[in-house]
Amino acid sequence: RGRHRRRAPAHRAHERHGRRDALGEILERRNTSARMRNDEAAILALSLQLGALLEPSRPEQAIDIYRAALEATPGSEPLLTRLLALFASAERVDDRAEILERLLAISASDVAPERALALASIREAAADEEGVARALRLGFKAAPSHAEIRARLASFYSSRERWADLAEMLT
Repeated sequence: RGRHRRRAPAHRAHERHGRRDALGEILERRNTSARMRNDEAAILALSLQLGALLEPSRPEQAIDIYRAALEATPGSEPLLTRLLALFASAERVDDRAEILERLLAISASDVAPERALALASIREAAADEEGVARALRLGFKAAPSHAEIRARLASFYSSRERWADLAEMLT
């Protein structure tokens, strides 16, 4: 009897996994159909559902789904945010920087400074000066009164004697 009880949860887990695969196949077919119709709203919705289903067990496949959906909806904050979460590991730092930059370009002023500073740090670690400047400029554009962004950008320009850029920033 105890042996039977131990098998039941494993069996249920297998059934649940089977249903998840079936759901994934349905979502994939619908997503393919949406792509054929160029239905951006459906592509976005179905890709988010399918990606969420795949993230726990097949994160690389979820990344592929999200990246493909970005081709149809390049400014989708939900897609970019999902990708950013999947690129949290140290070995995905270049991907993280790319997604952070795309996300920063569409960020509201309340979240832009945090994203800009995170991106600037990644670019600094990679010795990418122009990437640092781009990140700080995007953050400044979104939140010109944010003290830390303003100070870091001014310091960046001053330390590199980019006086014209500094003057433009200050006017």
